[in-house]
Amino acid sequence: MSGADEGVRADAHAVWAPLSGFAEAAAVVLATPSECREAMLGALDRCWEELRVPGRHRPPYAGDAGWVFDRFEAARSALQLALWAAAAADGSAPGLVALADRADLLDTADQTGPATPVAGPGPDQPPAPTDVTDPDGNGPDRTPAGTGGTGGTGGTDPAGAGAAGLVGSGSTAGTAAVPGPERAADQTVPAPEGPSATDPTGATAAALGTLSPSDDAGPVSATLRAGAGTGTGAGGTPDAARGPEPTAGNVDGTSGATTVEASPRPGTAAAVPGPHSPSGDAGAATGTGSGIAEAGAPAKPEPAPDPLAGFADALGALEAELLAEQIRYLPRSPQSTPSDPTASAGATATADRIAATWQRVHMALLRLPATLRTEWRARADEVAAAAGLAVTAADSADPDVIVPGLPQGLYATERVPLTIVAPRAAAARVPADIHLSLGTSPDAVLDLPSTDPRLAWAVRADQALRLVELDPELHVAALVEEQPSSLAPHDERVRYRQHLDRLLGSAGSSQASGWPADGRLGAAHNLDMVLGGLVHKRPAAPGSWWWQWRTAVSRILAPLAESAGYELVPKPIGQWRKHDLDSYAVKQTVPGVGQTEEPLVQWVVWTPLKPKSSYTRNERKGRVVIRPVTQYGRQATP
Repeated sequence: MSGADEGVRADAHAVWAPLSGFAEAAAVVLATPSECREAMLGALDRCWEELRVPGRHRPPYAGDAGWVFDRFEAARSALQLALWAAAAADGSAPGLVALADRADLLDTADQTGPATPVAGPGPDQPPAPTDVTDPDGNGPDRTPAGTGGTGGTGGTDPAGAGAAGLVGSGSTAGTAAVPGPERAADQTVPAPEGPSATDPTGATAAALGTLSPSDDAGPVSATLRAGAGTGTGAGGTPDAARGPEPTAGNVDGTSGATTVEASPRPGTAAAVPGPHSPSGDAGAATGTGSGIAEAGAPAKPEPAPDPLAGFADALGALEAELLAEQIRYLPRSPQSTPSDPTASAGATATADRIAATWQRVHMALLRLPATLRTEWRARADEVAAAAGLAVTAADSADPDVIVPGLPQGLYATERVPLTIVAPRAAAARVPADIHLSLGTSPDAVLDLPSTDPRLAWAVRADQALRLVELDPELHVAALVEEQPSSLAPHDERVRYRQHLDRLLGSAGSSQASGWPADGRLGAAHNLDMVLGGLVHKRPAAPGSWWWQWRTAVSRILAPLAESAGYELVPKPIGQWRKHDLDSYAVKQTVPGVGQTEEPLVQWVVWTPLKPKSSYTRNERKGRVVIRPVTQYGRQATP
């Protein structure tokens, strides 16, 4: 093992070698074009999708020790980068080849060793309880005595102080509290002196020295138990989350040494000096008979402030500013979501608020012109960085990331590629229900020509369903006679999915059964109305991300139109005039933004086609969003 392995418990080493062997063999397979590579890539992609779910602040994961989730997030990030590297190798992720070779783009400081300090949790993470099956009592985050360790704040501890006692030394005092493997009956640790004796707030570092196996038995003074858990950590917040301290007896505040004796028997008193009392006064607990009574019980410590509240407020202010400025493309207020009566309070509720706001902001940016999107996305990154939750360099550099991830499991990265570079591999990875609707399978699509429209339909359908879940502002018209309705209600999303499945089946069957060219185009054109018909009440800007996505869906029709004597209308819709509407669009238009400076045609809901021959009647008109006709004079009351 390398030096990076120090402090890793033995049972982790037991699976280290097999996992390393798997990673080495998998890397070779992923770098070699083959059917085995496709199977491996699909399996790892499904694994990544499963690992995206856990979040640090959401149940049931909120109860896990901080160091455990740090390792989990490091593993998740490593797998994500490995998948990007594999995609870059076959050209499906342009620009990510350089990213895949850079270890510093991960959240971890060193990919060859532990991602987080292993000698003990930081000031905001409670230490994990000692595993009763661990013979030396170190637990999963302990470092063997005498080998040195990593301080609780990330610095190195060459003297092994992070593993030998409960008090850190130097600048790490009060933050690294990791018991060592030795549990002598009367082991006395001198009380710290000078600057190292207190944390930045001036509170005495929690130092409990003499430990005895008998300490775990017998009643414990309630005053002592409360006092030992209310020291202060970094930032001056109560350190009550550190977990139970060793059950102690007397603390000598004058001898320069801290001594922990056996727990007092019932009927005896244990004196507790001021430093361990939340109020700063000495307290005493007395017991009579078989119970323990408290004399002058200390007040409960103030609850620690929610560290995420400030970030949530800053994101809310950023969203309000964005909506106020970009009134052309965005609504005046975000789409409200129904309140959940079972929603949790506290840090979990704040984390949910952050995730929802972060998602809304970035989905709104997809509707802005490219330059404005870049500007506002950088501002969102600055807000996150100011809160200590910086977006990774990999997410910032990846053009396919529509919503960057946030650390600590607050938000998982959302990627929706605009360009499908490897259609067969991409189509093979879509959910099975889409293949079922389309009449294909993950294995069957690998044998299709790269130009087969079923590959693009599979990928774009998967993307459309994901976008519907992410963007509460989307509308769609499943039938040409209907005006687009909101997809925010769950029932409307179900209805949209049903229409999409039905049209996918028809279009897929037209290709598999060898329908005539005009029939294949008709089925594909009908699918385009629902697959690409997603629209916002205020249409997105020309050149925006949404504009590019809609254009990509329309282009799927190009080869089918060519074979049936049609073509995409070459004239940009921003230049259309009234006669173009009569030639290429149905009369059931959709009203858009009514300002006079807006173009006549603002968005494509259903891709318009035109016959190549001027003598052929156009049977493949589309549907567009147009500027409403200005009404003058007195209007009749409806």
